[in-house]
Amino acid sequence: MSETAPDAAPRPILEIDPSSEAPLYQQIAEGIRARIESGALSPGDALEPLREAAERWGVNLHTVRHAYTALARAGLVETGRGPRGTRVSARGPGVGEIDGLIDQLVSAAGAAGVSADAIAERVRRRAAGTGSGGATAWVAECSAWQCRAHIEQLRTQFDVEARACVLGVDDPPPAGSVILATFFHYNDIRRLWPERLRSVRFVTIAPRAGLLDECAGARRLVVLEADEPTAENVAADLRALPGAGAMTIEARASSDVASSVAAMKTGEVALLAPRVWSGLPESVRSRGDVVEIVYEWDRAELRVLGAQEGWRSV
Repeated sequence: MSETAPDAAPRPILEIDPSSEAPLYQQIAEGIRARIESGALSPGDALEPLREAAERWGVNLHTVRHAYTALARAGLVETGRGPRGTRVSARGPGVGEIDGLIDQLVSAAGAAGVSADAIAERVRRRAAGTGSGGATAWVAECSAWQCRAHIEQLRTQFDVEARACVLGVDDPPPAGSVILATFFHYNDIRRLWPERLRSVRFVTIAPRAGLLDECAGARRLVVLEADEPTAENVAADLRALPGAGAMTIEARASSDVASSVAAMKTGEVALLAPRVWSGLPESVRSRGDVVEIVYEWDRAELRVLGAQEGWRSV
């Protein structure tokens, strides 16, 4: 992501609370999202360059990069190299366009005898993920953090009610439920829910495309995990990404990830799987030499699964 200042880049107008339980990057992302949805930022408007925004908010550069990346994943902004920088997505309608769409919807609903209140309730349920016409899917993962990430991706593709089930913590979903899991947890599910194994739909995951772009310039990328085999597996996932051949990716076992991060050498960047990342304090996650490895489901496999289950695309 470029840090070249675009012409007339807007100043960030939002406050962040370091004492809040919400991660700083999430506060920044939600503040920008609110400005986009209110029309304060319009399609094509440039966000402030990373370094300038970090200085203005008093946070680490990576915290701002993480916020911008989250917004890009949601389709609200687009990132480009050179003078374009990060801009509000042209696909995101401004408030005037939203009002126009609402007017059209209310008019069409009135002609069909549907009340505005019924429309508002349906929109509310869709936004909450409960307007799925009865389709429900359970996401089985090792942490609530990773469940939320997969649920978010699922909801961007299908109109389903997605629910989290943390392995080893929550009871298994009701019999007959659609359960989605990753191959990484095949043995966990076989051990915890042997009677449900055949009904679980396993979907391939991989690190998000473009993840290594966030580490450009690093001398060495270090995957920190609790044990060597897991660290090597995660490192192997990263080495399969485009551009990984030009980078040094090392796997390290660590019983105390926070201390290992503190001991990182200049030029090294720590890469942490979601389960490890979610257990660390914000003071560690906001460091510029720490990056979360965001895993995503294979979209083609999800499309096939959705077709088999009869899920409606969004």
